[in-house]
Amino acid sequence: MPPSALVVRILLDKGLDLNQIAHSGGTAVMFAAGGGHNETCRLLIEKGADLNVVVKATPEYIEQVAKAIAEGKEDVEPHKDGVTALLVAAQGGHLGAVKMLVEAGAEVDVVDDEDFTPLLSAIKGNYGEVAAYLVEHGANPNDVFVDEKVRPRDISTISNSTYVTVITFVSPILLHVTGQTPQSADGCDHGKQLGLRYAAH
Repeated sequence: MPPSALVVRILLDKGLDLNQIAHSGGTAVMFAAGGGHNETCRLLIEKGADLNVVVKATPEYIEQVAKAIAEGKEDVEPHKDGVTALLVAAQGGHLGAVKMLVEAGAEVDVVDDEDFTPLLSAIKGNYGEVAAYLVEHGANPNDVFVDEKVRPRDISTISNSTYVTVITFVSPILLHVTGQTPQSADGCDHGKQLGLRYAAH
């Protein structure tokens, strides 16, 4: 057992509330999942962690983050409410944590305050295996991805971007699971085209 999981076990044995919420709005299972700490994540799930807690930071925490960013501190990221353990695991590309959370009942199509789902978070990070697993387990393959240039695109039309890897993973699986691939706004089955290209390699 890794040291982090051992420490968590000791704290839980001493009566620590495993669903205690930090000022950031996060819980222990979120931090474990977001860091890809599979053994710690598994332990927290086994002990009954609430997998679907939604982040809602305190005003004081948001103010601290904004101040740190304004001061140019490099190790501080902008805060985002609305995330869950599954969202942060998908965002980090942590397939093991994603699988554990989904199998334990985490909501697959939860949406954060920036309209990102776990699937869209995986796509943004170009984590094809995570995206494929999420589609296999109920994620909506017709979610609209909005890139950094604020251009809305459905998942099947991103073949000319760095996210082509995700589509080549997802399309064949979606075809197998549902018998169809994502349809773009113009009605063209780009997903199937990409799936065939993937199979031909």
